[in-house]
Amino acid sequence: MKKKVRKVEFSQKITIGHTVKQILGIGIVTFHELVREKILWSTLLFAFLCVGLSYALSRLSFVENARIALDFGLTAVSLIGGLLSIVMGASLIAKEIENRTVYVVLSKAVWRWQFVVGRLLGLFTVLILNATLMTLVLLLIFVISGGHLSSAIFKSLVLQITEFGVLASMACIFSSFSTVSLAAIFASGVWVIGHAMEDLRAVTDKIEPVSLRPILHFITFVLPDLTRFDVKVQVSHQLPITWGYTNYTIFYGLAYMAFAILTACTIFSRRDL
Repeated sequence: MKKKVRKVEFSQKITIGHTVKQILGIGIVTFHELVREKILWSTLLFAFLCVGLSYALSRLSFVENARIALDFGLTAVSLIGGLLSIVMGASLIAKEIENRTVYVVLSKAVWRWQFVVGRLLGLFTVLILNATLMTLVLLLIFVISGGHLSSAIFKSLVLQITEFGVLASMACIFSSFSTVSLAAIFASGVWVIGHAMEDLRAVTDKIEPVSLRPILHFITFVLPDLTRFDVKVQVSHQLPITWGYTNYTIFYGLAYMAFAILTACTIFSRRDL
């Protein structure tokens, strides 16, 4: 009996190790594929230009040069990162289906959920690298403008990366059952609604007709509240951002990412291909 138990344990280890290896392999291939995309380098160049423009704008002011550069730069990082998350997340699976390359991968010993998780892993790596590079350039300009580094800037970077992960995961849900264009449109809607969540909640109980209120309540409950990740005002005005709020918001984002990944895997696994 002991020998049989050992054999079962060994086979489970092999299965888990093989699964991780497949996911990492798909993630590495996805990373190299996305790095070669022209849209990544185009948006990254545009982001550097925007961050550089923040320095030029700060020179126009006689006071608070560093704050203006930081505020404009953080906005540029947020917009460019969100755009990349939506565009790349929308094409993550739908593009593979349209190009029929997904059939080559699935013809091998790869589960569909492994394909989805691996693709998202590669995309997350690209988004983290992209946000880090943009933030380093921003910090360089901020220091040159006379600013002083603080932990709030680091917290803002972590929260921004978490938001990008949420957007990419939500875009992947739409990419698992629709075309690239439709997935990008749906994900853009999530982005806009997510950043207007506070206003939407404020008018939900006042909107007419009354029959629309349950629908709006459902939307505010299901869609992520992206205003939680937006701390640009606090950073630029040197307001305190506690680690408690940061950790809670990160956990909130990770929970949404887990929900979105599970949903995308379920939809794609049931899709008739």
